[in-house]
Amino acid sequence: MSTGESAIVVVIDSGAGGRCEPIADLQTLGLPSSATASAFESGLPITRSAPGQFCFELKKHDFKILLLKWPPARPAGNASAA
Repeated sequence: MSTGESAIVVVIDSGAGGRCEPIADLQTLGLPSSATASAFESGLPITRSAPGQFCFELKKHDFKILLLKWPPARPAGNASAA
């Protein structure tokens, strides 16, 4: 699912688990190459290893929901004053 500013991507493991490096087709999703990802449930950032490529560990037969965003979320405390 994509809105042009964000997309939800579900990654599943049907094998033994381990390091996962999915590659998202950012152009198809309507996101720029600088899009970032976070874990949908926890909000924790996911390491970006290349544009559209993210890496994380996934347990055997587990899944992770990624939230790809543009613009990148600002760290707490960096909101601009109005």
